Amino acid sequence: MSDPSNNEKKPLDPPARDPKRRIGRAVVEAAAQATPLTAGVARLYQATHPSAEDVSRENWEDHVTDRVNAHDDRLNAHDQVLQGETVAIEGVAAKLLAALARDCPNGWRERLYELGDACALVPDTPRQEVEDAIHELADYGLVDIDRVIGAWRFRVSAGFYEIVDEHVMGWRTEQDAAELARQMLEDDALSHMPAMEEALGWPLRRLNPAISFLMRFVPEGRTRKVMPSPYPTMGFLLLGEDRARLRRFMRGVPTGSP
Repeated sequence: MSDPSNNEKKPLDPPARDPKRRIGRAVVEAAAQATPLTAGVARLYQATHPSAEDVSRENWEDHVTDRVNAHDDRLNAHDQVLQGETVAIEGVAAKLLAALARDCPNGWRERLYELGDACALVPDTPRQEVEDAIHELADYGLVDIDRVIGAWRFRVSAGFYEIVDEHVMGWRTEQDAAELARQMLEDDALSHMPAMEEALGWPLRRLNPAISFLMRFVPEGRTRKVMPSPYPTMGFLLLGEDRARLRRFMRGVPTGSP
């Protein structure tokens, strides 16, 4: 049986730092010691007059805990979506989600949206409701918010297309990636993405998310990076282990319509 205290996703709570509680504990501990007076005074002083180092460490611990818990919340929300749990995205958030999927021309995530851009995607919607919808999508890991001093913008997340396209665009990114893998394994020439685009006839909006999906199975050193490029990579340099990994991936992908 697993120990719940070892749950890597369990939020970490910083230890309480109530001076009154520390003082009370110091008094109790001092009373149990053979020489309580000097020990008790020393503990009382430490509780009410922490050193600069202690204060700095406490601030650091709080900061780390806040960051860990924030990442934990995002990961749990993202896992809900990826693991097929029922997630109710409705109303303005659902409309914005679909509009973002259709607004992208090439399956990349380079565009940064401001609040005004999002409002234009869901016209006749109150500005505050649009802002709330953006943060709801961010909570599910579907968009990433970039903050700068006095302003913020957002973009679709790395997993956006994999999760959303099946429901909005009518194709499943995982199945498309399996088709790319099959084509490359049958014809080395199709490891070059311009040739793959020509062979499949897919728009970049569909092709690029599938390419990005496949890149997780091939080491970075065996992908062709050319900038600027219309693709996440211009192609793959597959070795035997890469081919074996792609075949195993293909066997695990369900076939049929999304």
